[in-house]
Amino acid sequence: MKVGRMKTGDNWGKTKAFFDLTLDGLTIKGFRLVEGINGLFVSMPSTKDKEGKYNDTVWADQDTRKKLNEIALDAYKQGGVGSKASGGMSEIDRIHTTNSYADKDEIPF
Repeated sequence: MKVGRMKTGDNWGKTKAFFDLTLDGLTIKGFRLVEGINGLFVSMPSTKDKEGKYNDTVWADQDTRKKLNEIALDAYKQGGVGSKASGGMSEIDRIHTTNSYADKDEIPF
């Protein structure tokens, strides 16, 4: 399990970062690192229902959540994934080297 991409920001209120999680070739998007009363914690991806309530779309047991929090906090402290300290690549470099048309401005048809 590793943080595949992290975007940090200071003007998002209690949300300090958005990130994706990669696990054995599977990527789950939509995690958030949130400032709570006891410090930073990982908020699971969620969707908004018709009544305006947010519902988690990913669940994890207590041990997995603890490990996820540790991994996300480490990436955040290193400046987010894409910094040289974390060994990742920047979002700009990822877009320039990807073969996915979802990340490109031009569509081949």
